[in-house]
Amino acid sequence: MAVVSIFAGAYCDAETVARAVAGKLGHPLRDDEAAVQEAARRFPIGESALRRTLMGRVSAFERHTRERERAITYLKAAVAGLVKDGDAVLHGLTAHLIPQDMPGALRVCLQAGAAARLDKARSGGELNEALAKKLLKMCDERAFAWTETLSLAHPFEETLYHLVLHTDSLSPEDASAKIHASAQNLAPMPPEAKTALDRFLLAAETEAALANKGHVFQVEFRGPAMVLTTCRPARDRESLQKELGPAMAALTGGLGFLIETAPGAQGPPYSRLDTSMPGKVLLVDCEQESVKTLNDKLTARGVGCAVVYDGMQAVNFCREDPPEILVLNAGLPDMPGAEVLRLLRKENPGLEVVVLAGPGQCSGPCAEQGAFVCLDKPVDVESLLQVLVSAHKKIRTVRQTSLES
Repeated sequence: MAVVSIFAGAYCDAETVARAVAGKLGHPLRDDEAAVQEAARRFPIGESALRRTLMGRVSAFERHTRERERAITYLKAAVAGLVKDGDAVLHGLTAHLIPQDMPGALRVCLQAGAAARLDKARSGGELNEALAKKLLKMCDERAFAWTETLSLAHPFEETLYHLVLHTDSLSPEDASAKIHASAQNLAPMPPEAKTALDRFLLAAETEAALANKGHVFQVEFRGPAMVLTTCRPARDRESLQKELGPAMAALTGGLGFLIETAPGAQGPPYSRLDTSMPGKVLLVDCEQESVKTLNDKLTARGVGCAVVYDGMQAVNFCREDPPEILVLNAGLPDMPGAEVLRLLRKENPGLEVVVLAGPGQCSGPCAEQGAFVCLDKPVDVESLLQVLVSAHKKIRTVRQTSLES
């Protein structure tokens, strides 16, 4: 048994090689998309958020949701579940989620020179040289951003891998044969490798369970104890340790644990993420001063907000960084609020929309399109806050029901 993780630069025949290796070993092939789908199926996070994290993009709502950290946590738990039996070939960025010191795992990197990769990118005839260079640069930047997020060396650093193969001098068949031979040398899996897999799974599941409760840590084993590391300053670790004690005992069967602060930790002091408050609310209003004031008031009350000023901005924003709740002015200058609602609900049926209608504006068409509630402007902030909390509670209930089904 062996876990083979394959990371590759773009246009290095990675998919062809990974499929051949999986076929030779008789192992299932798990790529980034498999990890995304498994994480979205098991945990309270959408596929778009997981893919955005893999692509190195940060949500406009990150400060309130800590989405990127939670996404990595849930992807790690998904990967741990996919490889728990020890027979798997991982291919993609998520291959880096396997612990670096995991016995019984073979870490592989496929590389090629810039000229060879450029030729591959242009071989289909769809890209000219300038576009192909731009694409390769974008793919490399995404890989560098990913490993930096994981606090690893740059993605092509050879010390990260057991086996580095250059596909500009090897055919996919030769590359897969070399990987297969190296993986065969790991069989049968030693007892310590199975123990390491079990510990990886337990640590990853514990990390995900804590994230579900609003506690965002990196969790790993160090000797017989678990270590919970926060990237934010933890001023009162003793109190935090007591607070987490019952949950950790239930999750780990009473294993000892320590809380540490990551070197160079910055930002506000560690605190539990309040998942009862809406964290992804998009305010859409052409009255810039009033919507900025509304944003400030809601933010001060613990709501995560972003602001755009017309309907097309709202459509484009939601496609890139989907909010959970939209607060929408019924009378926008570029398109009716009802049309914005129709377009966005078509792409995201779970989006809840609160419509604000000023004097002379009709909210009826928005109500017909399925708005959560329609309120008159000027809106009372406390009344709006109650509506947003109710909409958020509905979203959480629907999500939890989906996870349990």
